Amino acid sequence: MIFTKKLPLIIGNLPINLNMRSYIYIFMEEKKENDLIKKRGDERNKRFWRYFERRNKNNIKKEGGEK
Repeated sequence: MIFTKKLPLIIGNLPINLNMRSYIYIFMEEKKENDLIKKRGDERNKRFWRYFERRNKNNIKKEGGEK
């Protein structure tokens, strides 16, 4: 961790940084990961629904042909 301008307060063994840059960075990284996971899930759902619709169309065509 890079401390700029302000020194960390040391309470026990834990250094606490007064600069919020590192916290904002961690928050943005988590947000990026969550967005990627959500995007991946959305793509998976789209693929599933496309497959489901295709399967239903094929079943309807088969039923129509058998009658």
